[in-house]
Amino acid sequence: MKKLAISLLLAAVMASMIVSSANAWFTPGYWKNHYEVWQTETVNWHGIVANNAAAYDWLWTAPKGDASIILAHQVIAAILNIDVMGHSDHNNLVHNAATFLAGIGIGSNPTGSNRAMCIYYAELLDAMNNDLPFTYP
Repeated sequence: MKKLAISLLLAAVMASMIVSSANAWFTPGYWKNHYEVWQTETVNWHGIVANNAAAYDWLWTAPKGDASIILAHQVIAAILNIDVMGHSDHNNLVHNAATFLAGIGIGSNPTGSNRAMCIYYAELLDAMNNDLPFTYP
C-alpha cells in the first residue's frame, strides 16, 4: 500500500510538472541541454535556415564577444519556444531580430551600430526567453 501511495504521489507531481512546463519559456541553456525535445527538423530564422545540427552547434559556440553569436543563441531559443512550445507571443520581435541576424550573418563579429542592434535584440529576447517583463515597440 505504501508503494502505491508513493507511486500515486509521484504521478501527481509529474503531471503537475508537465502542465506547468506547457506554458514555460526556455533559455538557450535549456535548449542546448535538451536536444531530445526539439520537434522541428529545421530552425528557420526568416532568411537563415539551418538544420537542427547546425542550430545546435551554434548554441554550443562560445560568443567570445561576437554579438551576432550572442543574438543567435537568443534567436534559436525564441524560435524553438515558438515552434516546440507553441508560444505565439512576440512573433514580431522574433521576426525582426531573426531578419536582422540574417542580414549581418552569424559569426560576423559586427561593430558599431550593428553590434549595438545585436545586443539590443539579444537583451529583449533574453527577457522573453526568461519570461521576464519587457517592452518592445
